[in-house]
Amino acid sequence: MASRRPKSKHMVTLLDLGPIAETCEAFLKEKGKWQDGDEVNLMYTWGVVGREGATYIICDEGVGSGKPLEEEEYELEVAISRGGWVMVGPAAVVHLRIENVAPLITSKRVPLHTFIRSFGNRLEVNFREWVRLLDSLEVR
Repeated sequence: MASRRPKSKHMVTLLDLGPIAETCEAFLKEKGKWQDGDEVNLMYTWGVVGREGATYIICDEGVGSGKPLEEEEYELEVAISRGGWVMVGPAAVVHLRIENVAPLITSKRVPLHTFIRSFGNRLEVNFREWVRLLDSLEVR
């Protein structure tokens, strides 16, 4: 499918969620929900896309919020991997706002069309929806 996907001019800047994983691990240990060998599982690769004043969080499946982080926080669900399995349901929820995402922004940028994985119609629809949204930001 990737070969039929048009190239995008929009760039995704990757996030380093290591600090969030560390905070979640400490929180889960404190709450007694952590076992030896557990790992924090953020499920996807995350990035931000948009323009100044309109920063959107997005994962590599094209899931994210239709509202910029400057307007609305994003609830990132965190799972635990235990014994090679991902536990059902979120172990914690992290409330992301532009203030706590900004320090996680890296210098690595990738085109939207390569950032969103290509696997089936759902991800292609997600890709097209992001292109539509991001294109609309440019005409303001």
